[in-house]
Amino acid sequence: MTSNENNPTVDTDTEFKSILDTVATVIEKPLRFLSLSIPSSGANTPRMSFSRQNSFNSFGLTEKLESIKQTQFPTIINLKSNSIYSLPNEITWLIISQIAKNCRRSGHYADLLNCSYLDKRFNCFSNIFLWYHIEISKRSSFQSLLDVLRDPVKKTEFGNMVKMLSFSRLSYMDYDDWNTVFTMCPKLISITLERCYLEEIPKEVTNVIHFKHLKNLTVSDSPKCPLQPILMICQQSPELNRLAISGCSYTEEDMCQLVSLCPKLTAIKLGSHASAAMSMTGGAGGDVFAQTLAEKCPLITLADLTGIISMTDMGFNYLMEALSNTLEKLYIRRAMQISVDSLLNVTILKNLRRLTFANVPHLTDQLVVNVMERIGSQLHFLQLENIPIEDESFIAVSTYCTNLTQLRIFECDDWLDIRNILVESHMKKLKVLIIHDCKSLEGEVECSHSLISESESPELDSFPENPRIRDTSYMSPTLESLPCTPTSATALSPFPSSSPRNHCEISFQLSHLEFIGCDSVSLDTVFNLLNHCRTLKRFIFAGQALNGKIRKHLLDRRPKLKASLYVLTPSTPGFE
Repeated sequence: MTSNENNPTVDTDTEFKSILDTVATVIEKPLRFLSLSIPSSGANTPRMSFSRQNSFNSFGLTEKLESIKQTQFPTIINLKSNSIYSLPNEITWLIISQIAKNCRRSGHYADLLNCSYLDKRFNCFSNIFLWYHIEISKRSSFQSLLDVLRDPVKKTEFGNMVKMLSFSRLSYMDYDDWNTVFTMCPKLISITLERCYLEEIPKEVTNVIHFKHLKNLTVSDSPKCPLQPILMICQQSPELNRLAISGCSYTEEDMCQLVSLCPKLTAIKLGSHASAAMSMTGGAGGDVFAQTLAEKCPLITLADLTGIISMTDMGFNYLMEALSNTLEKLYIRRAMQISVDSLLNVTILKNLRRLTFANVPHLTDQLVVNVMERIGSQLHFLQLENIPIEDESFIAVSTYCTNLTQLRIFECDDWLDIRNILVESHMKKLKVLIIHDCKSLEGEVECSHSLISESESPELDSFPENPRIRDTSYMSPTLESLPCTPTSATALSPFPSSSPRNHCEISFQLSHLEFIGCDSVSLDTVFNLLNHCRTLKRFIFAGQALNGKIRKHLLDRRPKLKASLYVLTPSTPGFE
């Protein structure tokens, strides 16, 4: 904000940011309401009328801004409380930034688009976010983008705004089209191609595109996409540091060429997700690829090695030794030809923070125990998926992973006692617990915070069974939930107890909890977890019907908890 005689400058940046945050928070809600009241009719949309101004002030905006002006910064900024057009650029930018953040999170950009119709200044700020990431999945949308980028007046203005391009389901893109898009967007930092085909560069073409700012390249489920355009992009991108290839028909030699052109690569994803065409990528991750990756890309910090079906002990050991000082995130899936002894070499990674073992049929409990003993204390994220392990492994995880914040357990068909994860656990920092498709998840845990007298608890029979509850976050609670403290539990417990804390077996506070497809999990355990974790913000449950006690707790809980509850029936897709 520019200073003048009437409006002296703020002493510190911190105070100035506090002012902007305060005003933006007050104005964001009525601005979004105003934007929704304006029809999306394009450039001919009329300016805000008097009636809309009254709607704007119906939120109490005038009084709030006047109060802020008098109490916090009476001489710093001169706001006309009854007009959004008098807001300084800094505050307007902060508001639009927050709306754009919410739009990206939800995936719907109607609010941001409507804000662009308010006036020229709001249009300018909104366009920066609207054009930042362009996602194209239809031929007509791709043609519209080409029309804008080929327009002599618009191409420079809008082309420079585009930073991320995502193309999906475009079965054919000829050279002139994709060359025009990439040339007219010189500030690209990310390109994503999903189920796309790029025509090869004609031999007579000598001028190539330079991607000076490109940092991320993703090619997925494109088995017919030729290698030549992808090689050109890698070759002309000196700052490329993230490469993801999945579901393509590239050979191991092709993958070696790609990584050789990316000396600054810090993240490699080979077959980064399961797909029908992933088996094609699986043969590209052999021992030669491992050696090339270790030699040409010494700065690797993330390695998603899903497509390493053909990698053997020699290549895996070489890769682990070469990246022992840099690798922080390692995902191992479908490592069919790597022995248990070689998998133990993950323990030489000094800075490893995230580890995933998935679809490794020969993995043993002893290997998991040994890994947890050696590097469990340095892990922040652990995922165990579809591997033949039992309680011994989970006891080791609970004992040695003292800094773990996120634990994911998927498709563990062997019998699993949930007490081995929750009771007397050393994972005091655990915030996210996700358990999917564990059919034999059993065991019950107790929590003293669930001891509520029958006289104060609601009649559970008064709440009829509901086959499906989607989202309870919007419902206003009617009862004040009790704080999760031993004092409250003691006061309400109808049973004499010298120390209610002794009955609480759960040793951490979660912020995110998921149970999906775990039919045998005890509903008492679910209720005790919900009642114990007072910091819980997200709860997802899919399985058997929840009883009235749990559903009543979700409705009455404060602070509000966003819950998604689904009942699986024989008609549910994938139900077994």
